[in-house]
Amino acid sequence: MNDYVTKPVDPQALAIALAKWLPDAPSIALVESSASRLAPDTPAAEIPEVPAITVFDRASFLARMMDDESLLHEVQEGFLNDIPGQIETLQGLVGRGETKLAGAQAHKIKGAAAHVGGEALRAVATAMEMAGEQGDQTKLEQLMPEVPRQFQCLKAAMEV
Repeated sequence: MNDYVTKPVDPQALAIALAKWLPDAPSIALVESSASRLAPDTPAAEIPEVPAITVFDRASFLARMMDDESLLHEVQEGFLNDIPGQIETLQGLVGRGETKLAGAQAHKIKGAAAHVGGEALRAVATAMEMAGEQGDQTKLEQLMPEVPRQFQCLKAAMEV
């Protein structure tokens, strides 16, 4: 392995990594991210601040979908249909005290949420993943109600 691209995958970062290691390949068109659209000499004070945790980062989600609205809607629909079952599975694991498996299930939810720009859901799933890895049943039980709540907030934000 010579390189890596972190998840959720940014198409521009992927294109750069591929171009680096496949120099003889045809040129890869880079996707222009919102950050790269800023003028190179834009002072840091003029770059808009992003809240610490947002419910839905549609711009980053759309960038990962390479600005393809129909692909965004297809992925979003799959996410909204799948996550309730994932949350139900997590609730069952927490209820049975299966902390390690609950942490692994929270990891799945975290990855899916990160992929679609569900930052608040990702954050609570990350905390649950860590609690599960540490075998902290109390923390899992405390955090569990926040997962469906954040999912509902994300769903509402996506449907606007």
